[in-house]
Amino acid sequence: MSQEQAVDHLPEILPKPQRRRWGLWLGVGFLLFVLWLAILYALLTYWMDRGLREAMAAADRDSPGAWQLEDIEAHREQIPDEENAALVVLKVKRLLPVNWPFEIKSSDQKPAEEKGDSARPGVPPPTWDVKLNDLPPEVKADAALLRSLRASLARVQPARAEARKLIGMARGRFPLQWDDDIFLTKVNSGDASTATNLLRNEATLASQDGDADSAVAFVRGMLGAARAVGDEPLLVSALVRFTCDAQASEALERVLAQGEPSARELEAVQALLEKEAAEPLFLQAVRGERASIHKLLLSMQHGTTDLSELEWLSGRPRPRKNFVDYFGPTLARYSHDHILAFMNQYVEAAKLPPEKQPPLMDNLEQKVRKAKAEYDIVTHLLMPAITKVSNAYRRNVGNLRCASVGLALERYRRDHGRWPDSLDALVPKYLAAVPKDPQDGKPLRFKRLPDGVLVYWIGHDGIDDGGKFNRRNPWAQGSDQGFQLWDVKQRRQPARELLTQPAEERAPMLERGCAGRGAAATISSAELTDAILQGDEVIAAGSCDVKPAAP
Repeated sequence: MSQEQAVDHLPEILPKPQRRRWGLWLGVGFLLFVLWLAILYALLTYWMDRGLREAMAAADRDSPGAWQLEDIEAHREQIPDEENAALVVLKVKRLLPVNWPFEIKSSDQKPAEEKGDSARPGVPPPTWDVKLNDLPPEVKADAALLRSLRASLARVQPARAEARKLIGMARGRFPLQWDDDIFLTKVNSGDASTATNLLRNEATLASQDGDADSAVAFVRGMLGAARAVGDEPLLVSALVRFTCDAQASEALERVLAQGEPSARELEAVQALLEKEAAEPLFLQAVRGERASIHKLLLSMQHGTTDLSELEWLSGRPRPRKNFVDYFGPTLARYSHDHILAFMNQYVEAAKLPPEKQPPLMDNLEQKVRKAKAEYDIVTHLLMPAITKVSNAYRRNVGNLRCASVGLALERYRRDHGRWPDSLDALVPKYLAAVPKDPQDGKPLRFKRLPDGVLVYWIGHDGIDDGGKFNRRNPWAQGSDQGFQLWDVKQRRQPARELLTQPAEERAPMLERGCAGRGAAATISSAELTDAILQGDEVIAAGSCDVKPAAP
């Protein structure tokens, strides 16, 4: 080849090294991008882990070496079987038929249309147990209601005999085995409401028959069923106990409106009420909830629990693994530190007296709502309604305190033949001190009525409405809550026909939720929690299991 020909080929050869350099630069750029992502992920991981370590250290300062779920379980009270009220409750549950109490129909119970009641189209008339629940405390049940009550109780004699063992029991611990997948943990504490309902009917029957001492003893059994929940570290368990306590207070009010129990029985149940009101139920539940959420987040990070499983909290069928689950570990890691930090703040607020909790709870609620609004998926799915449970706790404390003061008032009346002029007259013989209103911290209010007396607290609206009660909806604005006693002449008023329950009133939740589910029916803890928070009564839990455990 000539020199001129070689020169002519140079332009065709020279561009090739240039293309190789462009490829090299693209490769370097890609590697730098990957390196940048790795550094960014490492920094983000370090930042998240640092926040988690700080939150865990704060939890450890609250409960040194005893704040995680395994530690809490190890430190829970151990109770001998012969003193364990929970074992009695479980046996009562097994002995009761599905969907008890039965509706006992008789010729005395005519359809609503024949009796002239304003029944709503498509809605059956109230059953006997609902009518009995709506009966004013000072009014005697009519013959038809009493026959239905006796017939229903006659069908469950073995369960009745077992439930009576709860009288005098004051400690309990349900079997609770935490599963590695926390969703598979079964909670049995909801069964306490079944035994409580049975004993409430026993107390009603005894008071109607004029056996006031036995009626008060059954109320003590109801409190024994409530205390069977013990120190179970879950919010839903605390809510079940609150509901049982509320039923015991209401049953006691009816018992005192129907007769005059002995001073011995009055003193015994008053001591039990005071003990129950002083229990730190909310604090131990929030600590347990913190530990269970922490365990769940670790399980999600390790891939043991999928993100889609969180939907199971609402009672939907267990989902199959889907695409979003691959992001679960990262999302759980991202949310873990501030969820735990929120729970630490809730624990600190729960340590305060009930009347000092509302401002802190409201502030925390705003922070949690903000976090949920900022597309924090795991926080949105996991954070429980702790502020509402705090409200339920104050309601429980307030009503228990009012019931114990009501007993002190009754004891004073029996000794002096009249009601006192103020609650101060009860100190120190009948009360160590006048209990505080759990809403504003002032002493409980006392009011003389034309037919008796009233001791009350001001309710969640923070306004003293002069003792105005709304027995159907205790959460209503413009109402107070408390305990009423009637003058002896005003007790055991003749039976009278009751008005049909208004359309807007809610039916008891577990009676709604379990109807038609069959013997193996379950009700999720989320459903149960929502029902109790809205003020529904848990009166038909005999056919339902509480499953799964929530946070």
